[in-house]
This record gives sequence, C-alpha cells and structure tokens, in this order.
Amino acid sequence: MKRILLFFLLTNLTLGGYSQCKSIKPFSIQSIPLIHDIYQFTFLHYPPENKLDSLICMMHYPMYVLDSSYYRWPEPGVKIRSVIDYFNWTKVIDEIGQQRTAEAFFLLYLPYIFAENQQLRNMHEADDLSPLNAMLSAIPYYGGAKALNTYYLNNKVKAHLPTKQFEAEVLKATQSIRNNYTKNISFCIPLDGEDYSLELMKKEKPQVCDSVILSIIHKYINKKHNLNGSYSLDSILIDVYQLPNIIDAETDQCVPQMASADGVSTTRLGVIYHSSDDFITKQKKYISRVYTITSHPEKGQTISDVTYSLNFIANIRNQCNEND
Repeated sequence: MKRILLFFLLTNLTLGGYSQCKSIKPFSIQSIPLIHDIYQFTFLHYPPENKLDSLICMMHYPMYVLDSSYYRWPEPGVKIRSVIDYFNWTKVIDEIGQQRTAEAFFLLYLPYIFAENQQLRNMHEADDLSPLNAMLSAIPYYGGAKALNTYYLNNKVKAHLPTKQFEAEVLKATQSIRNNYTKNISFCIPLDGEDYSLELMKKEKPQVCDSVILSIIHKYINKKHNLNGSYSLDSILIDVYQLPNIIDAETDQCVPQMASADGVSTTRLGVIYHSSDDFITKQKKYISRVYTITSHPEKGQTISDVTYSLNFIANIRNQCNEND
C-alpha cells in the first residue's frame, strides 16, 4: 500500500489548501536547505490556476505537452527523438518575465539565489536530476537574466555584453529592487512519511467510493430489529471485488476479537480505490477507506464508522499470517 500512495510527493502541495504542510514560513537565504521542489512555494498551484502556474507546470514537466505552442516542432517528415528536445524554454522564460509580478521575478531570480548559496544545499541533492535542479539550470541558460533586464530593469543593462558579464550586471542592478519583490514569498515545509501521504489521500474525493461500497454493505446486512442472525460478509466481498475501480479489499474477520459483555461485535472492511488520474501524467491516484460494521445480537447490523487508513489491508494480512 505504501508503494501505491507514493505518487508525486511534493507536486500536490497546493491541492485544496496546506493541511499537508507542517508549517508555512517566509522564504529567506536560510530556507534554501529546506526547498526540494518548486511547488513548495505557496503562490504556485497544481493543477494550474493562472498563466504563471501553467508556465511553471510546463517547465516542471516539459515532456508532457500542455500547450503545443510552446514547442518548436520539426518540419513534416522529420523524426522526433523526444518531445523535450523541442520544448521552447526561451519562450516560456520570456513569458514568465512578461507577468511583471513579484512571483515571476522571484522565479527568474531563484537560480541565482541558489547559485550564490550553493554551500547551503546537500551536495547530493544539488547534483541530482530532479525537476527543481532542471529548472534552476534552464532559467539562466535560456534567458533568465535577459527577462529580468527587460521586464524589471527596463533594459538598464546593455544586451551586447558577454553572457557572464551581462548576468553579473543584471544581478548587480537588481540589488535595489530584489527585497521588494521577494519579501512576501512563503513556502511549505511538508509533513513526513505516512502523515504526508494520508493528507494527500484526503484531498481525493471519497464520495463515489463510499456511495457504491455502502450500498453493497446495506444490501447484505440485517437491519431488522426482531432478527439477530448473521450477515453474508463473503457476499459483500464478492460484490466489492467486482467493482471496476477497486484495486484490493479485505476484512479483519481473521483477527481474533474479544467478545463484549452485551454480545456486540465489529467487523472492518478495507478497500483500495482508484479515485482519479494526475492532471499532467495521468498517473493513477488511490484512496484507502475502512468501513466499520457493528453487529448487535438483537438489533442486527449498522455501519458505525467510515474513515481513511493507509495500511489497513497490509496490516490485517500480516496479522492473519501470524495467526495461521
């Protein structure tokens, strides 16, 4: 189950609020070791909600064609080696500059902040092939300084200068304005491990899953007050397994339970449900739900609880194997 839920660990930080963040902090130079993904910055949204979001999303996932106008397609008949080879980084970076917002300035300036403070980053993380590092490399290479000069400095620095000198002059010229543009930038420190995965899962909508599972349970449980009896748990499982979006299902009936004095007992049914696909990559997203059925010797059965659980099925099977 853990493997199933490890989808896009950080790129969903902006889905429906920041409950999956330990805290939200103002960005500073000291924050650099804590930044591992561009979507930690709270002004960005995934899926995109505005033009800047779309531009960053394309830079983050240039292999997925979100807008074909940002690719330099080859002549007819020319074989395409890889879509990313035709991604127009220069156009995207220029259009980021055209936004003329504090957030756009910050994104264009961010690679230079990281470069000036490279010693603050873990050496292995700084050299890996993460999307963040790809963006930090691409922005200066494809015209980040030019966009800063054009849209924030009104072409104060002469464009004919050699590249390194031009960049140095642009960075020098931004000193008087950079604090103004970066002072309100904040970022998310995400939750860890299972806490983070659980919060991501809670962003998925469980209503469709709950509706169909609850209808199956209600089909078989005994709700008549004058009949106690049992109900067909196997029939519930058989119907659940036949649902198209169910990945797995299990009950805890194999786990020994202490009988209560009044004869009331509970059985839990866990399901793993394919809830949606990622906006860009179409990677499948899943939720894991647990339904508790309470059985009363005189009143029959009721559904007493519905909740999320990351590892219910795996844990139950481990317990069952230990009991065998």
